[in-house]
Amino acid sequence: MQTTAKFIMTKEKDGILENLIIELGISKSEFSAQIGVAPQALNSYLSGIRKVGRNFANRILKRYSNINIKYLLYGEQPMFIIMPALYGKFQDENLLLHEEIKVLRKRLELYEK
Repeated sequence: MQTTAKFIMTKEKDGILENLIIELGISKSEFSAQIGVAPQALNSYLSGIRKVGRNFANRILKRYSNINIKYLLYGEQPMFIIMPALYGKFQDENLLLHEEIKVLRKRLELYEK
């Protein structure tokens, strides 16, 4: 019984991969295909049965080199790493994209009702 509680706590506490997939704006099946793992294997990480280690993190980093490995392993922010020279440009674009995402999410909510 305690083992089950640990898995639930890990899933709720971490949410690292789930948040990453959401930020990437792709489905779980697309993500698993892009990093070269079976959907079932990805689900075991998402559910907390398996812990993200360096090998799995490296699979992700091969496809998405701008992801912070400390985020993958420990949940430390920032999620994404960008070059300092481009930071201002990307920060402005990122703010615009986040605003667009908010609008689209509200539209989706209205559509689903």
